[in-house]
Amino acid sequence: MKVILSKKPKEVNILAGFPTFGVIGPIVSEYLLENLTCEKIGEIETSNLQPMVAIHKGVIVKPIEIYYNKRFNLVIVRSVSKLEGVEWELAEALKDLATQLSAWELLSIEGIADQTQQTQTRIFGFSNDNKSKKKLNQSNIDILTEGIILGLTAALFAIEADIVRHTTFFATTHSQLPDSHAAAEIIKVLDIYLGLDIDPEPLLEQAQGFESELSQLHETTRQTEKELKLKKMSYVG
Repeated sequence: MKVILSKKPKEVNILAGFPTFGVIGPIVSEYLLENLTCEKIGEIETSNLQPMVAIHKGVIVKPIEIYYNKRFNLVIVRSVSKLEGVEWELAEALKDLATQLSAWELLSIEGIADQTQQTQTRIFGFSNDNKSKKKLNQSNIDILTEGIILGLTAALFAIEADIVRHTTFFATTHSQLPDSHAAAEIIKVLDIYLGLDIDPEPLLEQAQGFESELSQLHETTRQTEKELKLKKMSYVG
């Protein structure tokens, strides 16, 4: 994987919103991109993903794009593509991005399945940095003390321990379908943690639209991947 940047702002916070359980990361990143003044400053290129782009509101969306908001000195890494099998490489690329931008902190978002009967979304935080843990406490965010972390978030903690300050926000959700309500709770947490002054209420009002839009995009991606696999099999067979 290769990080390509047209600008290199320094001492930024980086927010990575990738598809995991509940698709919460992409919903959060999309909402922030719509409500903050952001400019695209780069992308992460890889030859290990299917060659695919999305068209959203008449604009091409590449697999992994990088945006910057000057007001909050915030970098947002957006992706709507499935990233299974490239987690270690992507973690290395994000570490490279954090190094190039002298990042203050890398923030990631993770959805976790809630096996309880509770309907209210619960938010937990975890960090490899004691100062960030203290900040989580001051923001009234419960710190995760027990559990198993998988996927990209696990790779980030494994690779970037003691190198990059990394904090993850976990939101409980009851479905693998896009969960805008859980994403709105993450927005509330980020508003406190980063002081973004972002109102999550419109996201709740737009929840159905966001969820429908992302569900359709993910279904299209899944069907395209299926077709590509069938074409590959036909070449071989």
